[in-house]
Amino acid sequence: MTIKYLKKMKFDFEPSLDQEEISVCAFDDLDPLQQNAVLLLRLCGYDAQSYCDFAQLLTRQVGKERAESILTSFTSISALMVEFGRKQIKRHAPGCTCVGADECTFASILTHATYGDFNEALLIASTIIDVNNAPKLVVHLRNLGNAVQGPNVKIASDVSRVVH
Repeated sequence: MTIKYLKKMKFDFEPSLDQEEISVCAFDDLDPLQQNAVLLLRLCGYDAQSYCDFAQLLTRQVGKERAESILTSFTSISALMVEFGRKQIKRHAPGCTCVGADECTFASILTHATYGDFNEALLIASTIIDVNNAPKLVVHLRNLGNAVQGPNVKIASDVSRVVH
């Protein structure tokens, strides 16, 4: 994935960095799919250099096509959240060992959508996005979940190489 391609992608969705946000669980308590989801949320909204480093790491791990699929899904999610989100999503720094409520909600929607509990995913999604757009969000999160799981995707284990 080239830097030229990365510059074309628009990530209007910029979660607020709030280290004071109450932690609801430890990062290690999440399963690998949820860890990847939380780190993607954290890294894509952190800063341009972290995002570029992350995209390059992802490309090395899963190949250009799959990395582009992951980033494209996240772009669609971001656009929906900007336009129809109920509030700005709060997140912790990429290397933080705790998980905030918004991050946990994001991971829960992705998990339910990926493992086939579409109605549960819709219910949770309706707490963070307009109800009429919740189905679109769930579909994009299911696509993202399918793309970020598997033996070759180890975002969580390689995060120290991404965070500056």
